[in-house]
Amino acid sequence: MMKWIIRLSILILIILFVKSIMYDLTVGTLTSPSAVEAENENNEGDVQPLDEEIMKTENETENEVERYDHITYEVEAGDTVLSVIEDLNEHMSELSITTIIEDFEALNPAVDPHQIKVGTTYKFPIYK
Repeated sequence: MMKWIIRLSILILIILFVKSIMYDLTVGTLTSPSAVEAENENNEGDVQPLDEEIMKTENETENEVERYDHITYEVEAGDTVLSVIEDLNEHMSELSITTIIEDFEALNPAVDPHQIKVGTTYKFPIYK
């Protein structure tokens, strides 16, 4: 009796395996590129409205402003953005150079941080 149960179980497993292969070959379980495009078109309504994105950007800017104050400083010969900011801030090791440059660019939008000029006054971040 036990042999029949084992044989019947094996037969059921084989039938399920063949059935799943047939389903995969005929219908497919992977998404085709056209199905992905159709899904993307259906999800276009899920895009955040522009107003929400603007509000998020304004909030991020407010957070950045809270992260540091600024001071105006006239650049002298030999100064670089990093050297001036290092002189003005004691705890520089916590900040990445990329962050420092981005903060300088945010304070001086029309200025290339690699092209500051001697005798010109710029805004430099003072980190809290």
